[in-house]
Amino acid sequence: MSADPRPLVVHVMHAFDVGGLENGVVNLINHLPRDAWRHAVVALTRITDFRQRVRRDDVTFIALDKAPGHAISLCCSICAYNIHNHYPATAAD
Repeated sequence: MSADPRPLVVHVMHAFDVGGLENGVVNLINHLPRDAWRHAVVALTRITDFRQRVRRDDVTFIALDKAPGHAISLCCSICAYNIHNHYPATAAD
C-alpha cells in the first residue's frame, strides 16, 4: 500500500455545525479537485448532521468531544497521537 501523494488539508474548528465558517469549509471541500487534495475535519467538540452537506466520501471527520473549559489533557492526547502515528520509530509502545 503506497501513501496518498495528495496534500492533506485539515480544517480545525470548535464544532462542525450550521454556521458561516462551516459553510465555507463545505464549499472548499466540495469544489477543490478530488484528485489534488485530501481533507479532514477536526471539531474540538462535535460534528453534527451538517456533515451531510459534504458531497465527497473520502473526507475524514473527527470529533474530539472536548468538555467546556481548558483542555490540557486533550492537547497531550493529540500530541501523543501524532507522534505515534507519524513517527512510529520514535514512539514507545
